[in-house]
Amino acid sequence: MTKNNWLRRRPTDEATAGVWKTGGHLTEHEKEMLGCADSGKRLDLGAGPFDLQAMRAWTAVRTIRASVMRNLVVEQQWPVHAKGVHLYGVRISGLLDLEAATVHCALRLENCFLDSPEMVNLDYATVSVLILDGCRLGGLTGDTLIATKELDLSRSIFTGLLRLRSAEISGGLNCNGAQLCGSDTRGNSLAADLMKVTGKVSLSEGFIAEGAIRLPGAEIAGQFDCRGAELKGADADGDALIADRIKVGAGVFFENISSAIGAIWMPGADISGELSFRNATLNGIDSIGSSLVADGVNVTADVFLDGGFKAANTVSLRSACIGGSLRLTETTLAQDKTTTALDAGGAHITHELQWSPCKQVVGRVSLQDAAVGQLEDDWTLERRQANGYWPSAEQGGLNLDGFTYTRMIGEGGADVRERLEWIRSQYRPRPLASRTDSLDARVPPRPRTSDKGRASFTAQPYQQLETVYRQAGQDREARRVAIARRRDLRRFGDLTWYRRAGNRFLDITILYGYQTWRVVAVLAALYTAVLLLFWYAQHQAGLIVPAQDITSLRSMPTAAGCVSGYPCFSPIGYALDTVIPIINVHQADYWRPNPGAPDGWFYEYVNWASIVLGWALATLTVAGYTGLVRSTDAP
Repeated sequence: MTKNNWLRRRPTDEATAGVWKTGGHLTEHEKEMLGCADSGKRLDLGAGPFDLQAMRAWTAVRTIRASVMRNLVVEQQWPVHAKGVHLYGVRISGLLDLEAATVHCALRLENCFLDSPEMVNLDYATVSVLILDGCRLGGLTGDTLIATKELDLSRSIFTGLLRLRSAEISGGLNCNGAQLCGSDTRGNSLAADLMKVTGKVSLSEGFIAEGAIRLPGAEIAGQFDCRGAELKGADADGDALIADRIKVGAGVFFENISSAIGAIWMPGADISGELSFRNATLNGIDSIGSSLVADGVNVTADVFLDGGFKAANTVSLRSACIGGSLRLTETTLAQDKTTTALDAGGAHITHELQWSPCKQVVGRVSLQDAAVGQLEDDWTLERRQANGYWPSAEQGGLNLDGFTYTRMIGEGGADVRERLEWIRSQYRPRPLASRTDSLDARVPPRPRTSDKGRASFTAQPYQQLETVYRQAGQDREARRVAIARRRDLRRFGDLTWYRRAGNRFLDITILYGYQTWRVVAVLAALYTAVLLLFWYAQHQAGLIVPAQDITSLRSMPTAAGCVSGYPCFSPIGYALDTVIPIINVHQADYWRPNPGAPDGWFYEYVNWASIVLGWALATLTVAGYTGLVRSTDAP
C-alpha cells in the first residue's frame, strides 16, 4: 500500500493535514464519524432523552462540526461506504450549508440536534437519500432541491420554516410525526409551492403544524396522506392548508385531521383516486367564511365527508367533478342559519349524493345546477319529522334550482308530500297550512313580496321531481307534483294580481288540465239549467217569440205550438245553441226571449250570460283535454 492510499484510509490528524483546512484538526468524534462512514456503520453518541431542552445541554462530548460533515458528504476527500453517513444522538454545531452542492452519499441523521438558529440550506442541492429522523433544527430551506431517492423528515421538530419550493423528490416525502413550530412572516410553516414528488407525501402519524401548509401547484404521483394531522395555525388569509391546483395520483387522505384556526383551501385540485375527510374536524374559518374550499376539484373516485366529519363553517364544492359518490353520512355541518353549510352549486357527481347528517342542518345548503347520478337520503325515524335533516326555510334554506338526478333511494323512502315539503324548503318560513285538500295535504300561504332573502320561485325542482316519478312509473305521484308546482307558483311566485287570479281560476275549474271533467260537469249543469229555464219559458205566453220576419205566414208561430213554414221551438236545441258554441242547430236563429214580456229581461240576461259562460267553459274544456294549459303555465 502506498503512502497516499494509506493516508486516505486512516483519518488521523496527519492524514487530513493536506485536505482538511477549514477547521484545522479533527476532534475524536469527527474521526469516529469518518471511520464509521468508511465502514458503513452508524455513529452512536448516546441515548436520550431527545427533547429540545436536553439536546441544548449537550456539550462537545456529543458534537460534530457541520463544516466537517459537509466536507465528508460533498467534497469526496474521505471514503464513504455505499450505505452512506449515519449519525445518531449527535449535536451538529454550526450551519449545515449544502447550497448548490451535490451530496454524493446517503445522509441519515437520527435524533440529532442541529444547533444553528439559521435554516439548514439545501437550496439548489442534489441529494440521493436525506433522512432527518427525530432531529431538532431551526428550519430547512430546499428551494429547487433534487432528491433522487427519498426525503425523510419524520419525527423532526422544526423551530423555523420548512421550505421546499419547486423541489423535485423521487421516492417520497415523509414528514410523519414531524412538528413544524415556526413560520415565516405570512404564517406559513411549510412552503412547498410547485413541489414535484414521484412517490407518496405523508404528513401523518402525529404531524403538527403551528402555521399554514402551502402546496399550491404541487404534483404528487402517489398518495397525499395527512391522516391524524393537527393544523394549529393559519396564514394571513385564514387558511391552514393551501393546495390549490395540486395534482395527486393516488388519493388524498385527511382522515382524523383537525384544523383549529384555519381552513382547507384546495380549489382546482386534480386527484386520481378518492378524497377523504372521514372523521375530520374543521373548526377553522378563512377570510371568506369557509372551513373547506374545494371549488372546481376533479376527483376520479369518491369524496368522503363522513364518519364523524365536522365543519363549523362553509364546505364549498362548487363546480366539483366527482367520478364516484359524495358521501355526507354521520356528518355535522355548520349550525348557523346565517351561514351556508354546504355549497355544491354546479357540482357533477357521477354516482350518488349520500345525505345522512348526524342532526338537522342549520345553515343554507345549495345544490343549484348540480347533477348527480342518484340521490340517496335518509328519512327514517325522527328524520321524517325534520325534513330528512335537510335545512328548512327557517334554518337557512335549501337551493334546488337546476338540481338534477335520475332517481331517489334511501332509508325510509320519503313520500310525495314530504318531497314537496323538501322542495318548499327553498322558500321563506311559513306558518301552518291554512287549507287542506285531497291532493296536497299541506298548502302554505303565499309569502309577502316584501320578504328579504327568500329564494325566487323556480319550476325546475318540481319538474325534475315529476320527471323522476314518471320515469319510475309513479304517474299518480308525478301528477301531484305537477299540480303542486302550479299552486306553489301562485303562493311563492311574484305574480301580478290578475295572473294570480287566473292561476286560481284554472285550479278551481280544471285543476290545471288534470281534472277537465270539472268544467265538463259545470258545462253540463249550465246546459241543464238553461234547458229547464227555457222549457218553462216555452209555456209562458209571449215570453219566447220568433226572431225572423213572420208577416208572410198565415198564422202566428208560438213557442208552445208549431205552425207550417216556421221551425218549432225546442228547449233542448235552444239550450245547445246558447251553451255549446261548437254546436249550432239554428234554434237561436229563429227564436229569442221577448224583453217586453213579464220576466223577459231576465231571460235576455240569461241568454247572454249562457253564451259567454258557454264559450269560456268550452274553451277551458278544449285547453284541458289538449294539454294546452299544462304546456303554457310554467313561469
